[in-house]
Amino acid sequence: MAVLAACRPAPVVTVEDLAGRSVTPLAPAPAVSAFVFVSVDCPISNRYAPALVRMRDAYARRGITLRFVYPSTRTTAAEARAHALDFGLGDAVLRDPRHALLRAAEATTTPEAVVFRGARRVYHGRIDDWFAAIGVMRAAPTTRDLGDALDAALAGRDPAVSVTEPVGCLVEAP
Repeated sequence: MAVLAACRPAPVVTVEDLAGRSVTPLAPAPAVSAFVFVSVDCPISNRYAPALVRMRDAYARRGITLRFVYPSTRTTAAEARAHALDFGLGDAVLRDPRHALLRAAEATTTPEAVVFRGARRVYHGRIDDWFAAIGVMRAAPTTRDLGDALDAALAGRDPAVSVTEPVGCLVEAP
């Protein structure tokens, strides 16, 4: 059942950039779009920042913009800007305080990734299995779930695994 839900067409969603301007990140639907929900105060999300920056840079060379999304209703644009600067997240940063993209992705956690191929969501879940559970960290990840999903999407395929369970901080309800 989760596989069918992962392939449902993406609704039109509107979020904000850090200047407060409305952005519709899925319209028109690019070939592949990727988002990672992050938080200023989630230690797991912050721990992933260096790896996510490397991933963003590697996939940018292949034509994918990996965007970072702050879904917290309590995080101001100024706080998100400062956090993005501190962690090197760059300019591809969005705010989703109304949870439009969060709902479309069916995400609940930071960090959590979502990949759309065209207008279809084809992956959502963890970045990899570095964190086995809250407080349980492997020396190195043994899977690369987000990378595998991006590689599959670039090849015009759906990923072999479309849904994984993220480990991190729950996003508060709006």
